[in-house]
Amino acid sequence: SEKSLELHRKALAIFEKTNKGYYCEGLNTMGSFFAETQNYDSAIYYFNKSCLMAQELNDNFTLAVSNLNLSDVMLLMGKNKEAYNYAEKSLVLSRENGLGDILKKTYKKLYEINLKLGNSKKTFEYYKLFSALKDSLVNDENKRQMDEISLRYDTDKKDSEIDLLSKDKE
Repeated sequence: SEKSLELHRKALAIFEKTNKGYYCEGLNTMGSFFAETQNYDSAIYYFNKSCLMAQELNDNFTLAVSNLNLSDVMLLMGKNKEAYNYAEKSLVLSRENGLGDILKKTYKKLYEINLKLGNSKKTFEYYKLFSALKDSLVNDENKRQMDEISLRYDTDKKDSEIDLLSKDKE
């Protein structure tokens, strides 16, 4: 909505002066807003500004996300080669910086682009990479949750033993 857009613009103006990290993220948010409303020129403008600011801040996460967002817009505009180039930039950044979730999304985007380009070998390759990483990330999250539950169980068990010992002493 116009009100939301105006508030975002005001926030951007404040962040530009006070917090460059938030400013960079805000530029990305503005780009996403314009992409969703199919105002692709404005989306590209904000994503490019976000890329420049992310480079200046050495913020590889936001730089990878901004490149992936540019890839999305280019794909929506039918500019498949440009979409591929931006996705490749995101891929390199994601791999080099261990950005698993962004890497997963980039593999999926490269799968979609190669599908449109008719490159079946690359399509299959990126689909396999996407699928394997998705499964790996799910397994990592499940392991983390199980470790947390196990730790909670062990802690509760020790607390119960301490309580019993304390009651026995009384």
